[in-house]
Amino acid sequence: MYNAIENFVGLVSGFLYTYWLVFALILCGLYLSFRTGFIQLRFLKDAIFVLREKSQKEHISPFGALMVSTASRVGIGNIVGVAVAIARSRHGLSPKRSSLSSH
Repeated sequence: MYNAIENFVGLVSGFLYTYWLVFALILCGLYLSFRTGFIQLRFLKDAIFVLREKSQKEHISPFGALMVSTASRVGIGNIVGVAVAIARSRHGLSPKRSSLSSH
């Protein structure tokens, strides 16, 4: 019984994460882009301008605030995990798989 449930969950998970999820994310992104009038493109110039502003002595810079926000969303564990994987081997592969990276 356990194997049947495991196979079913694996089948559904494989379908959702390979076909349906990609299609749904693209469709949702296009829908929101049209609904907001492509705000991500219209305000790109302003966003770059804000990120390039110099910070004052007592305040954090806009770029620093963006990095802190990104770190808190992504999680420090993911950042450290990737950094350690890259530091351990040339392409982030484990030593057992490092032979795959030599072309």
